Amino acid sequence: MRIVKQLAFMAKEEKVLVLARGPVDGLDVPHVHLDLEKPDSISQAFETINESVKRILVCTGILHGNGEWGPERQWSELNADILMKYYQINTVGPALVAKYALPKLPKDELGIFCAFSARVSSISDNRLGGWYGYRSSKTALNMILKNLAIEARRKRPKSIIIGYHPGTVDTNLSKPFQRNVKPEKLFTSQFAADACLKVLDELKIEDSGKLFDWQGSVIES
Repeated sequence: MRIVKQLAFMAKEEKVLVLARGPVDGLDVPHVHLDLEKPDSISQAFETINESVKRILVCTGILHGNGEWGPERQWSELNADILMKYYQINTVGPALVAKYALPKLPKDELGIFCAFSARVSSISDNRLGGWYGYRSSKTALNMILKNLAIEARRKRPKSIIIGYHPGTVDTNLSKPFQRNVKPEKLFTSQFAADACLKVLDELKIEDSGKLFDWQGSVIES
């Protein structure tokens, strides 16, 4: 939740609201309960927001089950329940957040909706295979974001909707897979938060519907 703390520090006069399963430790910001695996909690969370929102960041994702299961290396490991888990958290959850969040973006000024995706979601860049559930659920998210961006041109023409790849950040999500990551490519949470906010600050209307990496470069689908 480093990005929440960075936003709270930068916002000054503006309000930062956290929608998550629990509050952010060590930071006194308003919190509303939201669980991506419980659709009712998503709609109920946004019912509590009555004002316009300038930036909406969906910083969520699941890659492994904390030692109980991990990304598939071959097709023999495909499992229906785990695939559904990937899609519920990486695709369906963010899609439902968008359903209720996008109407909160301002109509007459710039608004941003950013959902965390991944470089491995790129079909054209997939040369290694594996990670079936994670890759495909993030690819599906990219398509949903593209659809949202097209619809927003009519309903919220000053809105920008993007996917974002933060790189490999030193968190629990990447922990089991850091062995082959070069030290300079393993980012701290602070670096990742700063990079994300820099990319958001430099976005233009024509960027809506694209997937960006932490350097501000477009990742092809």
